[in-house]
Amino acid sequence: MTHKFESTYYRTYDGQIKGPQDRCHEWSDISSHEFFVAVDEPYKKEYSSYMDSTTFLKAYDSVPEEKRCFFEQIGEGKACKEYYDIDWTLASSADESEIKRLEHQVFAAFLRVRNQHASEFALDEEHCRVLSASNSKKLSLHIVIPTYVFENNHQHQKAFFPAFQRFWCSALCNDEDAALLKRIDDGVYSRNRIIRILGSHKFLDPSRPLKRAEWHEPSMLADEEEFLITSIGLDSIKVTNDLYEVAAARALSTVTRKPREAIQSSLPKHIVDAVTAKFEQTEHAVQFFEMQGYIDRPMDFHLERKVQGYCIVCERGHDRENAFLRLVRSGAIFLHCYRSSIPGKEVCKRDFALAVEMEAAVALRTRHGLSHVDIPERAQYLTHFHLAPPLEPLKLVETVNQPPSLLIRCDTGGGKTVYLEALVKANKESKFVAITPRRTHADMLEKRFHRFENYQDRLRGVIACERLVIQTESLHRIDMKYYRDDTILILDETSSLIKQMCSDKTHGNMHNLNLQIFERLIHEQNGLSVSTQI
Repeated sequence: MTHKFESTYYRTYDGQIKGPQDRCHEWSDISSHEFFVAVDEPYKKEYSSYMDSTTFLKAYDSVPEEKRCFFEQIGEGKACKEYYDIDWTLASSADESEIKRLEHQVFAAFLRVRNQHASEFALDEEHCRVLSASNSKKLSLHIVIPTYVFENNHQHQKAFFPAFQRFWCSALCNDEDAALLKRIDDGVYSRNRIIRILGSHKFLDPSRPLKRAEWHEPSMLADEEEFLITSIGLDSIKVTNDLYEVAAARALSTVTRKPREAIQSSLPKHIVDAVTAKFEQTEHAVQFFEMQGYIDRPMDFHLERKVQGYCIVCERGHDRENAFLRLVRSGAIFLHCYRSSIPGKEVCKRDFALAVEMEAAVALRTRHGLSHVDIPERAQYLTHFHLAPPLEPLKLVETVNQPPSLLIRCDTGGGKTVYLEALVKANKESKFVAITPRRTHADMLEKRFHRFENYQDRLRGVIACERLVIQTESLHRIDMKYYRDDTILILDETSSLIKQMCSDKTHGNMHNLNLQIFERLIHEQNGLSVSTQI
């Protein structure tokens, strides 16, 4: 506890039973204080309170600018003005005039969509107070609306925000507005939240103090109290349920999900997970519940609509129409609408690694949960359900004229390397070439596998040894005449390896030659081709 800035400040110390915020609130109850603050100090924040916001501002005026690291506490159950925090990392550096233009553009988009969302409570820019902490690399805006006051920060304001958020993907909001407004931080409506105060900076970033937005004249002329979120004016309109319930009702009428029997896709789980993850990164995903598979359409995934939204296929808004995703062999993902016969629109660009996974899955005819290891039917089937020693059918017998391929897939720690070790030991007379995307993998495989040589130990010249582990960018050093008979090729971490093989930066002027050697190793070797993948 220290006395400074005309008040008592509480901080964390060893052996304390209650935290600094709790002790600050106890003291404020005794002292009948109504305005709460925190100050950013070198190690931890310190918390205090003042009789009211006017008392605080008088003390604040005497604090030197370099020591202004103050935050306003928005306590649990505390009434607050409507407020928003927008952060946007810029793709490239911007000068002062460009920053102002971008800030104005974001603010205009915010105000337009907010007014469409809650038309009964529409505002013009005169009612808003805008603060900026932007620099050449980051856009940072705080928007405070003194006109409307929520009775409770983490309930009423927090309930209003998700409804507002869902509105962005509706037919009434264009793509440009939605993209700009996605930068609103929804984490500022938590219990006992602290928000930076006008004129203050973060202790570790003094170059970005929070200032009035110079392009917004009403903010330049406003009193300091108007920027304080918990300082409620007498003419403010206090709302509890009205604002957010009316807005939420308009915000795309959330659809109740109908019960539907869960269907597992016949594709391997890791491919389904990859499709899910890629689609969830798109702006369209918020309109739908999680995707589900079809019994007879393994490459399609059903999407049941959750909220009203803009359909990029039909180019119009939809209330209840469902959709589906289609994964194509190139690794791209297309969104289709049931309402339209128009071809689907590509929502996830082609992914070469995913395309390789698709080809492997089709070749293996793998069903999720069936097995971890398969050899395709053109050779012989080897199914191994438990990837742990002892591993029995590892000695491979030539049963067909064409060399077999083996794909080993399981989660991290599931036994891929253990399986490969047993495979190496069971085929003592064979030559091995293990290709890996990283040097650390090469070092690991050298230690784990019996009698393997690391390409890093062969500093010069062409490499020809019975058991070799090598990184992708050094493939041009392999003596292809040596590795033609009875050679087992191991491709470690296939997806990463394929991405490495496609990188000009990785290979430099040896890229074409490395690709040729890679292709020849696959096509010309007469032994087994083994791939591992998580």
